[in-house]
Amino acid sequence: ITHPATTTHGRLTPQERETAGIREGLVRISVGLETVSDIQRDLERGFQRIAPHFDHSSTGGEATDR
Repeated sequence: ITHPATTTHGRLTPQERETAGIREGLVRISVGLETVSDIQRDLERGFQRIAPHFDHSSTGGEATDR
């Protein structure tokens, strides 16, 4: 899992990243030989763990300062 805004596209200005569709909340998931069910299970566990840190009532699911 990578965060393109700070890794692969970190050298670009914020405007260049926006033009390229690379927003701050974007993450990239690269998988290998795992089965789909393993990937789904791992992602679900991760989402459950971070869910308390997000305000789901607002549009876009922005992270809160908790």
